[in-house]
Amino acid sequence: GVRAMDLSAFRAALGDIPVEDHPRIVQQKSRDHYWYSPILKAQLEHVTADLVVSPRTQEEVVTVLAAAYRNDVPVTPRGAGTGNYGQAMPLSGGAILNLMGLDRVVAIAHDRVRAEAGIVLEKLDEQTIRAANTEMRFHPSTYRMATLGGFIAGGSGGVGSIRWGGLRNFGNILGLRVITCEAEPRILDLTGPDILKVAHAYGTNGIIVEAEVPLTAHYDWVDMMVGFDTVM
Repeated sequence: GVRAMDLSAFRAALGDIPVEDHPRIVQQKSRDHYWYSPILKAQLEHVTADLVVSPRTQEEVVTVLAAAYRNDVPVTPRGAGTGNYGQAMPLSGGAILNLMGLDRVVAIAHDRVRAEAGIVLEKLDEQTIRAANTEMRFHPSTYRMATLGGFIAGGSGGVGSIRWGGLRNFGNILGLRVITCEAEPRILDLTGPDILKVAHAYGTNGIIVEAEVPLTAHYDWVDMMVGFDTVM
């Protein structure tokens, strides 16, 4: 039979890792932009987690996942929650794993950057522009809010993809570090074709905590709106 989720034992195992259980805040963090769809809005309106856990380091992610496994607590990983289809919503309750505290840049080279999953894409570009006058090859329209891990877990392409292709094209993700949810969580450093097992899998087969992506020359982008008198 299915064992019951033991939230109090789960919380006790977390030590001083920040936990939020105020129902309004938990519900807010249990949502993405699902309400764009009237069908999803009706189906997902009442979905909420029991609590939000916000690890500050990759080691704390290991602690959370081991405790979740031991106590049968469902885990829903979340970046900034900018997806549109309910991917970051906890259909089984349990814990939202808020990864935005993992926001460090690990290394910047002239042609690539390695950073933790919770860094916001715009902030990542700010650091690579400063260090090497380079930027990511492409980015989603949610660039100012979305995280690197969320983009890889749920995105597909964006501004720049006409030139560089999508996230699934070889070379557009160079490496991923993933932590598994099992009794003894494993830390897997993926390269090559293995990356495709985790890209666009929404964190369902492992939590992305770090990623390496290629960089290209930085340009000052200009936004324009152009109006025409006729369609032709």
